[in-house]
Amino acid sequence: MMPTAPTAESILGDAIFPALRDHIISATGLVFYADRPESLAGHVGERMIERGLDDCRSYLSLLKEENPGSAELDKLVELLTIGETYFFRHRELFDALRDAVLPVIIARNGNSRRLRIWSAGCANGAEVYSLAIVLRRELSHLVQGWNISIVGTDINRTFLAQAAKGDYEEWAFRGTPPELRRECFQQGDKTWQIARQFREGVSFHYHNLASGPFPATRCGRAAFDLILCRNVLIYFGPDFTERVISQLAECLGPEGWLAVGHAEHGTCFQAAFEAVSFPGAILYRKSKPREAQSSPSGAVPAKTFLHGAHCTMAPRSVEAASNVSRNRLSAGETPIDLQQIRALADRGDVQAALRLCQARLTREPLNPIGYFYEALLLDLVGQHAPALRSLQKAIYLDRKFALAHYYSGLIREKLGLREEALTSFRNVAPLIAGRPETERLPEADGLAVADLQELTRLHIAELERT
Repeated sequence: MMPTAPTAESILGDAIFPALRDHIISATGLVFYADRPESLAGHVGERMIERGLDDCRSYLSLLKEENPGSAELDKLVELLTIGETYFFRHRELFDALRDAVLPVIIARNGNSRRLRIWSAGCANGAEVYSLAIVLRRELSHLVQGWNISIVGTDINRTFLAQAAKGDYEEWAFRGTPPELRRECFQQGDKTWQIARQFREGVSFHYHNLASGPFPATRCGRAAFDLILCRNVLIYFGPDFTERVISQLAECLGPEGWLAVGHAEHGTCFQAAFEAVSFPGAILYRKSKPREAQSSPSGAVPAKTFLHGAHCTMAPRSVEAASNVSRNRLSAGETPIDLQQIRALADRGDVQAALRLCQARLTREPLNPIGYFYEALLLDLVGQHAPALRSLQKAIYLDRKFALAHYYSGLIREKLGLREEALTSFRNVAPLIAGRPETERLPEADGLAVADLQELTRLHIAELERT
């Protein structure tokens, strides 16, 4: 009699599943799946069927075996990770790199004429080649004859193979002007291949942030000048995130720079970095003695407002949020003092920030921005149900408040309200439909419409799998 094919339900009911889950998370760092056992079980089930296994003990043994186990982990990782990206994703970040950050690095490295960049979690390589285009095309006059190295790493070997090939379909260019594509790529039958000059100095390698050794630069010749680790930390838990950030800081030379994703800003960077704000983007500069600090032209120091259990998306700049607040208030009303609220939260005094926010809301009971901030603060201190009620008030006052619907979905997920969370996430798409993908949302710090679409799709996909 043939064994019954494993299902997500049978895997979840297997007494060995918790040990299997813990092993997978330990091996990959993907704490994202600790709170999504049904989704993890579904992916594991696919691999168990492929390998002809029918219980968690057998699959765990396979993963622990040195040779076939490592190959099997690679196959599982292909299911667990998302490599959807495109060229010049978050154009404001690349503008900041081109106009301010890279020129500062280049000026500092004038004697060595050497530049080293690491894209950690590079997926299909679009980010790596975007950087190469910026340097070789837009800053070529500054780096002529330089030794430039751009290293892309990922835990997914299939993504790395795609990156090394350098062939991309039309969808990868949705953020790229047509003239740039014609200049930097060679058109084939169905794909576009990166031109040879932008491959120079580019390499791709396997690296696991959870278990692989980090480059032992010790700020020597091999230290990186810039590291991009975008949309990777969202998969990790707080402790692991802090360890990775610390290790990335070790890999940077003095005054090196770190770029992370929209959903990954937070106070966990404060020990090693100074946050620097550019139009539509925030980057982190490795800390140096306070008296020696200065900012590149066009940048202003900026702290980010933590509003989750670990690094996560921050509300937009105080100035912009204050303007919206003023516009939505009746004449004569005083807007909420977002700057003071945010400053208190940045110092870790969340309760004081919450008290101030609530005090101001008694004077501005029709201010949706105020209820949005109140919800972020309540969520930060673990009061998820009250946070949800605050978001509902914000939505009542402004039914087109897309980010409030998105956060309602996040909090309903935490409360175990799966169907209600799905409804909240599904409300987001029609609210931002038809808006340019590169448009920045008015309640998020540089978050573009395309980024919110992608984040929402991710949550909907995971909830629908469960």
